[in-house]
Amino acid sequence: MATSTPTIRVDAVDSIDHITDFRSSADHVLTLRKWQEMDIPISIPEPPRKPTASSFSQATIGPPRSVFEAQVDNTELTQQNTGIDQQRWKYKGPWLAGKTDGDFEEYIRKEIKRRKIKFRQFLRERLLEKKAIAQKREAMENGELFEPSAVQMSDQEFNLHVKSLREGHIELNTLVHQFLDLPPSPSDQGSGPRSLASVYSEQGPPKTHPSAGLSYNRTNSYIQNHPLLGPQEYKTPVLGRVLKPQNASSSESKAKVGVGGIVAEDPESALFKGRPKDAKYVPGLASFDPNIPGGAKVWVQPQQASIDSEGKIKLRYERAEKSTVIIYEEKVQDEPLPEVTKGYDRQAPDLAPSTRPRAGSRTGYGLDRPSERALPLRSDNAPDVTPDQLLNMMGSSLDR
Repeated sequence: MATSTPTIRVDAVDSIDHITDFRSSADHVLTLRKWQEMDIPISIPEPPRKPTASSFSQATIGPPRSVFEAQVDNTELTQQNTGIDQQRWKYKGPWLAGKTDGDFEEYIRKEIKRRKIKFRQFLRERLLEKKAIAQKREAMENGELFEPSAVQMSDQEFNLHVKSLREGHIELNTLVHQFLDLPPSPSDQGSGPRSLASVYSEQGPPKTHPSAGLSYNRTNSYIQNHPLLGPQEYKTPVLGRVLKPQNASSSESKAKVGVGGIVAEDPESALFKGRPKDAKYVPGLASFDPNIPGGAKVWVQPQQASIDSEGKIKLRYERAEKSTVIIYEEKVQDEPLPEVTKGYDRQAPDLAPSTRPRAGSRTGYGLDRPSERALPLRSDNAPDVTPDQLLNMMGSSLDR
Protein backbone atom coordinates (compact mmCIF):
# COMPACT_ATOMS: atom_id res chain seq x y z
CA MET A 1 0.00 0.00 0.00
CA ALA A 2 1.52 3.32 -1.08
CA THR A 3 1.67 6.05 1.55
CA SER A 4 3.46 9.36 2.02
CA THR A 5 4.23 8.59 5.69
CA PRO A 6 5.87 5.13 5.82
CA THR A 7 5.98 4.92 9.63
CA ILE A 8 4.38 2.37 11.94
CA ARG A 9 3.52 2.10 15.63
CA VAL A 10 4.15 -1.32 17.17
CA ASP A 11 1.43 -2.18 19.70
CA ALA A 12 2.50 -5.71 20.61
CA VAL A 13 5.42 -7.97 19.74
CA ASP A 14 4.66 -11.69 19.47
CA SER A 15 1.19 -11.46 20.98
CA ILE A 16 -1.10 -14.36 21.88
CA ASP A 17 -1.89 -14.83 18.21
CA HIS A 18 1.88 -15.02 17.49
CA ILE A 19 1.80 -11.87 15.40
CA THR A 20 3.28 -8.41 15.68
CA ASP A 21 0.43 -5.94 16.01
CA PHE A 22 1.18 -2.58 14.41
CA ARG A 23 -0.60 0.34 12.83
CA SER A 24 0.19 3.62 11.15
CA SER A 25 1.81 6.39 13.19
CA ALA A 26 1.19 9.15 10.68
CA ASP A 27 -0.74 11.19 13.27
CA HIS A 28 2.23 11.35 15.64
CA VAL A 29 4.79 11.88 12.89
CA LEU A 30 2.92 14.73 11.21
CA THR A 31 2.11 16.41 14.53
CA LEU A 32 5.77 16.29 15.57
CA ARG A 33 6.82 17.67 12.19
CA LYS A 34 4.41 20.60 12.52
CA TRP A 35 5.56 21.43 16.05
CA GLN A 36 9.21 21.32 15.09
CA GLU A 37 8.43 23.84 12.37
CA MET A 38 6.49 26.13 14.74
CA ASP A 39 9.23 25.84 17.44
CA ILE A 40 6.99 26.69 20.42
CA PRO A 41 8.68 26.67 23.86
CA ILE A 42 7.20 24.24 26.38
CA SER A 43 6.56 25.67 29.84
CA ILE A 44 5.31 24.36 33.18
CA PRO A 45 1.51 24.05 33.27
CA GLU A 46 -0.41 26.61 35.26
CA PRO A 47 -1.53 25.41 38.71
CA PRO A 48 -5.28 24.79 38.90
CA ARG A 49 -7.22 27.75 40.18
CA LYS A 50 -9.30 27.23 43.29
CA PRO A 51 -12.49 29.16 44.04
CA THR A 52 -11.32 29.78 47.62
CA ALA A 53 -8.05 31.39 46.52
CA SER A 54 -7.73 35.14 46.81
CA SER A 55 -7.25 37.45 43.86
CA PHE A 56 -3.71 38.19 45.04
CA SER A 57 -2.73 34.51 44.94
CA GLN A 58 -4.29 34.20 41.50
CA ALA A 59 -2.14 37.10 40.28
CA THR A 60 1.09 35.72 41.76
CA ILE A 61 1.24 32.69 39.48
CA GLY A 62 4.12 34.33 37.72
CA PRO A 63 5.40 34.24 34.14
CA PRO A 64 5.80 30.96 32.24
CA ARG A 65 8.80 28.89 33.29
CA SER A 66 10.61 26.62 30.89
CA VAL A 67 10.67 22.92 31.67
CA PHE A 68 14.42 22.91 30.95
CA GLU A 69 15.43 25.22 33.79
CA ALA A 70 18.03 23.83 36.16
CA GLN A 71 15.71 24.21 39.15
CA VAL A 72 12.97 22.20 37.49
CA ASP A 73 14.51 19.64 35.13
CA ASN A 74 15.57 17.14 37.82
CA THR A 75 15.01 13.41 38.22
CA GLU A 76 17.04 12.64 41.37
CA LEU A 77 17.04 13.93 44.91
CA THR A 78 19.69 16.46 45.87
CA GLN A 79 20.39 18.54 48.93
CA GLN A 80 18.48 21.45 47.42
CA ASN A 81 15.19 19.59 46.80
CA THR A 82 14.76 17.13 49.65
CA GLY A 83 11.70 18.86 51.11
CA ILE A 84 8.03 18.42 50.33
CA ASP A 85 8.20 21.17 47.67
CA GLN A 86 10.48 19.10 45.47
CA GLN A 87 11.34 20.64 42.13
CA ARG A 88 11.29 17.35 40.26
CA TRP A 89 9.12 15.77 37.63
CA LYS A 90 9.99 12.10 38.12
CA TYR A 91 9.16 10.04 41.22
CA LYS A 92 9.48 6.37 42.04
CA GLY A 93 6.30 6.23 44.10
CA PRO A 94 2.72 6.59 42.83
CA TRP A 95 0.48 9.61 43.07
CA LEU A 96 -1.74 8.66 46.01
CA ALA A 97 -4.27 11.43 45.41
CA GLY A 98 -5.19 9.90 42.06
CA LYS A 99 -5.82 6.39 43.38
CA THR A 100 -9.21 5.01 44.27
CA ASP A 101 -9.94 3.39 47.65
CA GLY A 102 -9.46 -0.09 46.22
CA ASP A 103 -6.19 0.80 44.50
CA PHE A 104 -4.91 2.48 47.65
CA GLU A 105 -5.67 -0.57 49.84
CA GLU A 106 -4.01 -2.86 47.29
CA TYR A 107 -0.92 -0.62 47.24
CA ILE A 108 -0.66 -0.77 51.04
CA ARG A 109 -1.13 -4.54 51.09
CA LYS A 110 1.42 -5.33 48.36
CA GLU A 111 3.99 -2.55 48.65
CA ILE A 112 3.89 -1.02 52.13
CA LYS A 113 3.62 -4.09 54.38
CA ARG A 114 6.61 -5.85 52.85
CA ARG A 115 8.76 -2.71 53.32
CA LYS A 116 7.94 -2.25 57.01
CA ILE A 117 11.37 -3.45 58.23
CA LYS A 118 13.20 -1.21 55.76
CA PHE A 119 11.11 1.75 56.85
CA ARG A 120 12.02 1.23 60.54
CA GLN A 121 15.70 1.05 59.54
CA PHE A 122 15.23 4.27 57.52
CA LEU A 123 13.69 5.97 60.57
CA ARG A 124 16.54 4.84 62.81
CA GLU A 125 19.13 6.31 60.42
CA ARG A 126 17.28 9.64 60.23
CA LEU A 127 16.88 9.79 64.02
CA LEU A 128 20.58 9.01 64.51
CA GLU A 129 21.48 11.85 62.15
CA LYS A 130 19.20 14.20 64.07
CA LYS A 131 20.70 13.10 67.41
CA ALA A 132 24.26 13.46 66.04
CA ILE A 133 23.55 17.05 64.97
CA ALA A 134 22.21 17.87 68.44
CA GLN A 135 25.23 16.30 70.21
CA LYS A 136 27.68 18.05 67.86
CA ARG A 137 26.10 21.40 68.62
CA GLU A 138 26.23 20.71 72.35
CA ALA A 139 29.92 19.67 72.16
CA MET A 140 30.81 22.84 70.28
CA GLU A 141 29.08 24.97 72.92
CA ASN A 142 30.98 23.19 75.75
CA GLY A 143 34.27 23.29 73.85
CA GLU A 144 34.55 19.53 73.70
CA LEU A 145 35.57 17.23 70.85
CA PHE A 146 32.70 15.47 69.08
CA GLU A 147 33.04 11.80 68.20
CA PRO A 148 30.45 10.47 65.69
CA SER A 149 31.01 6.87 66.83
CA ALA A 150 29.71 7.79 70.29
CA VAL A 151 26.19 8.41 68.94
CA GLN A 152 24.04 5.41 69.89
CA MET A 153 20.31 4.76 70.17
CA SER A 154 18.63 1.96 72.10
CA ASP A 155 15.41 0.24 71.06
CA GLN A 156 13.50 1.88 73.89
CA GLU A 157 14.70 5.32 72.84
CA PHE A 158 13.84 4.53 69.21
CA ASN A 159 10.28 3.49 70.14
CA LEU A 160 9.82 6.73 72.07
CA HIS A 161 10.91 8.72 69.04
CA VAL A 162 8.52 6.77 66.79
CA LYS A 163 5.68 7.47 69.21
CA SER A 164 6.48 11.18 69.15
CA LEU A 165 6.52 11.11 65.33
CA ARG A 166 3.01 9.64 65.27
CA GLU A 167 1.74 12.49 67.39
CA GLY A 168 3.21 15.11 65.04
CA HIS A 169 2.11 14.40 61.47
CA ILE A 170 4.26 17.02 59.74
CA GLU A 171 7.65 15.41 60.37
CA LEU A 172 6.31 11.88 59.81
CA ASN A 173 4.68 12.95 56.54
CA THR A 174 8.04 14.31 55.34
CA LEU A 175 9.84 11.07 56.23
CA VAL A 176 7.19 8.93 54.49
CA HIS A 177 7.48 11.03 51.31
CA GLN A 178 11.25 10.67 51.37
CA PHE A 179 11.17 6.90 51.93
CA LEU A 180 8.51 6.07 49.32
CA ASP A 181 9.58 8.90 46.98
CA LEU A 182 6.00 10.12 46.57
CA PRO A 183 4.85 13.13 44.55
CA PRO A 184 3.67 16.12 46.59
CA SER A 185 0.19 15.91 48.07
CA PRO A 186 -2.57 18.44 47.44
CA SER A 187 -2.73 21.34 49.86
CA ASP A 188 -5.61 23.52 50.97
CA GLN A 189 -3.71 26.71 50.20
CA GLY A 190 -4.43 28.89 47.20
CA SER A 191 -2.50 28.79 43.97
CA GLY A 192 0.95 30.18 44.63
CA PRO A 193 3.89 30.82 42.29
CA ARG A 194 4.22 28.54 39.32
CA SER A 195 6.19 25.44 40.43
CA LEU A 196 6.20 21.72 39.78
CA ALA A 197 5.03 20.95 43.31
CA SER A 198 1.96 23.18 43.02
CA VAL A 199 1.06 21.71 39.63
CA TYR A 200 1.75 18.00 40.18
CA SER A 201 0.13 17.98 43.63
CA GLU A 202 -3.26 18.62 42.01
CA GLN A 203 -2.82 16.86 38.67
CA GLY A 204 -0.15 14.25 39.33
CA PRO A 205 3.34 13.93 37.82
CA PRO A 206 3.74 13.51 34.06
CA LYS A 207 4.31 10.15 32.42
CA THR A 208 7.29 11.41 30.42
CA HIS A 209 9.46 14.50 30.36
CA PRO A 210 7.33 17.67 30.61
CA SER A 211 8.40 18.68 27.09
CA ALA A 212 7.41 15.30 25.56
CA GLY A 213 10.08 15.89 22.91
CA LEU A 214 7.95 18.42 21.02
CA SER A 215 10.37 21.30 21.41
CA TYR A 216 13.73 21.96 23.03
CA ASN A 217 13.48 25.74 22.87
CA ARG A 218 13.63 27.46 26.27
CA THR A 219 12.15 30.81 25.36
CA ASN A 220 10.15 32.61 22.72
CA SER A 221 12.25 35.79 23.02
CA TYR A 222 14.20 35.71 19.80
CA ILE A 223 14.00 37.64 16.54
CA GLN A 224 13.11 35.88 13.34
CA ASN A 225 14.98 36.99 10.23
CA HIS A 226 13.08 37.13 6.94
CA PRO A 227 15.26 36.30 3.89
CA LEU A 228 14.11 39.43 2.03
CA LEU A 229 12.70 41.84 4.61
CA GLY A 230 15.20 41.26 7.40
CA PRO A 231 14.40 41.00 11.15
CA GLN A 232 10.71 40.82 11.97
CA GLU A 233 8.87 42.04 15.04
CA TYR A 234 6.59 39.00 15.15
CA LYS A 235 7.17 35.33 14.47
CA THR A 236 5.88 33.54 11.40
CA PRO A 237 2.09 33.22 11.72
CA VAL A 238 0.35 29.88 11.44
CA LEU A 239 -2.90 29.31 9.60
CA GLY A 240 -5.39 27.61 11.93
CA ARG A 241 -8.68 26.00 10.98
CA VAL A 242 -11.89 26.91 12.80
CA LEU A 243 -13.30 23.65 14.15
CA LYS A 244 -16.21 25.03 16.16
CA PRO A 245 -17.48 28.61 15.92
CA GLN A 246 -18.21 30.72 18.93
CA ASN A 247 -21.99 30.27 19.04
CA ALA A 248 -21.97 26.57 18.15
CA SER A 249 -22.53 25.66 21.82
CA SER A 250 -24.40 27.62 24.46
CA SER A 251 -22.23 26.35 27.34
CA GLU A 252 -18.90 27.47 25.85
CA SER A 253 -18.22 31.04 24.79
CA LYS A 254 -14.87 30.47 23.06
CA ALA A 255 -14.32 29.16 19.57
CA LYS A 256 -12.20 26.07 18.93
CA VAL A 257 -9.34 26.39 16.45
CA GLY A 258 -7.03 23.62 15.22
CA VAL A 259 -3.36 24.68 15.19
CA GLY A 260 -0.64 22.17 14.35
CA GLY A 261 -2.91 19.19 15.01
CA ILE A 262 -3.93 20.52 18.46
CA VAL A 263 -7.30 22.00 19.43
CA ALA A 264 -6.93 25.39 21.12
CA GLU A 265 -9.39 27.96 22.43
CA ASP A 266 -9.56 31.33 20.75
CA PRO A 267 -8.65 33.93 23.42
CA GLU A 268 -10.55 36.82 21.85
CA SER A 269 -13.81 35.15 20.86
CA ALA A 270 -15.26 35.40 24.40
CA LEU A 271 -14.63 39.15 24.69
CA PHE A 272 -15.07 40.12 21.06
CA LYS A 273 -18.41 40.20 19.26
CA GLY A 274 -17.63 39.56 15.64
CA ARG A 275 -18.93 42.16 13.24
CA PRO A 276 -17.85 42.58 9.63
CA LYS A 277 -16.79 46.21 10.24
CA ASP A 278 -14.48 45.38 13.17
CA ALA A 279 -10.74 45.17 12.58
CA LYS A 280 -10.40 41.75 14.19
CA TYR A 281 -13.38 40.19 12.47
CA VAL A 282 -12.70 36.74 11.03
CA PRO A 283 -15.35 35.24 8.73
CA GLY A 284 -16.69 31.96 10.07
CA LEU A 285 -15.31 32.38 13.60
CA ALA A 286 -18.36 33.92 15.25
CA SER A 287 -20.86 31.73 13.40
CA PHE A 288 -20.76 28.91 10.89
CA ASP A 289 -20.46 30.09 7.30
CA PRO A 290 -20.86 27.31 4.70
CA ASN A 291 -19.99 29.67 1.82
CA ILE A 292 -16.29 29.95 2.72
CA PRO A 293 -14.22 27.80 0.31
CA GLY A 294 -12.34 25.14 2.24
CA GLY A 295 -13.77 26.20 5.60
CA ALA A 296 -13.04 29.13 7.88
CA LYS A 297 -9.39 29.79 8.79
CA VAL A 298 -7.62 32.32 10.99
CA TRP A 299 -3.99 33.44 11.19
CA VAL A 300 -2.53 32.99 14.68
CA GLN A 301 0.83 33.31 16.43
CA PRO A 302 1.54 30.54 19.00
CA GLN A 303 2.94 31.94 22.25
CA GLN A 304 3.16 29.14 24.79
CA ALA A 305 2.41 25.43 25.19
CA SER A 306 2.31 23.05 28.13
CA ILE A 307 1.58 19.37 28.68
CA ASP A 308 -0.51 18.23 31.62
CA SER A 309 -0.20 14.99 33.57
CA GLU A 310 -2.56 13.17 31.22
CA GLY A 311 -0.42 13.99 28.19
CA LYS A 312 -2.79 16.59 26.74
CA ILE A 313 -1.19 19.54 24.97
CA LYS A 314 -2.52 22.95 25.94
CA LEU A 315 -1.69 25.66 23.42
CA ARG A 316 -2.07 29.41 23.91
CA TYR A 317 -1.91 31.75 20.94
CA GLU A 318 -2.73 35.29 19.89
CA ARG A 319 -4.30 36.67 16.76
CA ALA A 320 -1.70 37.49 14.13
CA GLU A 321 -1.19 41.11 13.15
CA LYS A 322 -2.33 42.12 9.69
CA SER A 323 1.09 43.53 8.83
CA THR A 324 2.60 40.11 9.48
CA VAL A 325 -0.11 38.20 7.65
CA ILE A 326 0.40 40.24 4.49
CA ILE A 327 4.02 39.10 4.29
CA TYR A 328 3.29 35.39 4.47
CA GLU A 329 -0.19 35.25 2.96
CA GLU A 330 -0.28 33.99 -0.61
CA LYS A 331 -2.86 35.88 -2.60
CA VAL A 332 -3.57 34.09 -5.86
CA GLN A 333 -5.77 35.95 -8.33
CA ASP A 334 -8.13 33.61 -10.04
CA GLU A 335 -8.19 34.36 -13.78
CA PRO A 336 -11.58 33.75 -15.45
CA LEU A 337 -11.66 30.79 -17.77
CA PRO A 338 -12.49 31.44 -21.47
CA GLU A 339 -16.04 30.78 -22.47
CA VAL A 340 -16.40 27.65 -24.58
CA THR A 341 -19.50 26.97 -26.69
CA LYS A 342 -20.98 23.61 -25.88
CA GLY A 343 -22.48 21.27 -28.46
CA TYR A 344 -21.70 20.51 -32.08
CA ASP A 345 -22.10 24.10 -33.36
CA ARG A 346 -18.67 25.17 -32.24
CA GLN A 347 -16.71 27.01 -34.98
CA ALA A 348 -13.15 28.17 -35.08
CA PRO A 349 -12.78 31.96 -34.95
CA ASP A 350 -11.69 33.84 -38.05
CA LEU A 351 -7.96 34.39 -37.95
CA ALA A 352 -6.18 37.29 -39.64
CA PRO A 353 -3.70 36.30 -42.36
CA SER A 354 -0.18 36.00 -41.10
CA THR A 355 2.44 38.50 -42.22
CA ARG A 356 5.30 36.09 -41.66
CA PRO A 357 6.82 34.43 -44.79
CA ARG A 358 5.82 30.90 -45.49
CA ALA A 359 8.31 28.08 -45.20
CA GLY A 360 10.22 27.45 -48.45
CA SER A 361 9.62 30.89 -49.96
CA ARG A 362 12.44 33.12 -51.17
CA THR A 363 11.11 36.18 -49.43
CA GLY A 364 13.44 37.43 -46.76
CA TYR A 365 16.70 36.00 -48.16
CA GLY A 366 19.54 37.78 -50.00
CA LEU A 367 18.65 40.45 -52.54
CA ASP A 368 15.05 39.33 -52.49
CA ARG A 369 14.57 41.16 -49.19
CA PRO A 370 12.55 44.35 -49.68
CA SER A 371 15.20 46.53 -48.03
CA GLU A 372 17.95 45.33 -50.39
CA ARG A 373 16.12 45.19 -53.69
CA ALA A 374 17.48 47.31 -56.66
CA LEU A 375 15.77 50.61 -57.04
CA PRO A 376 13.85 51.13 -60.33
CA LEU A 377 15.72 52.92 -63.13
CA ARG A 378 12.82 55.20 -63.85
CA SER A 379 11.61 57.75 -61.49
CA ASP A 380 8.87 60.31 -61.75
CA ASN A 381 11.33 63.23 -62.30
CA ALA A 382 13.53 61.51 -64.97
CA PRO A 383 13.31 62.95 -68.60
CA ASP A 384 11.84 60.89 -71.42
CA VAL A 385 14.58 59.22 -73.64
CA THR A 386 13.78 57.54 -76.95
CA PRO A 387 15.55 54.33 -78.08
CA ASP A 388 17.46 56.15 -80.87
CA GLN A 389 18.82 58.70 -78.45
CA LEU A 390 19.85 55.90 -76.12
CA LEU A 391 21.80 54.09 -78.92
CA ASN A 392 23.59 57.31 -79.96
CA MET A 393 24.63 57.89 -76.34
CA MET A 394 26.01 54.34 -76.07
CA GLY A 395 27.93 54.67 -79.39
CA SER A 396 29.55 57.93 -78.38
CA SER A 397 30.69 56.37 -75.14
CA LEU A 398 32.33 53.47 -77.05
CA ASP A 399 34.24 55.86 -79.35
CA ARG A 400 35.87 57.43 -76.39
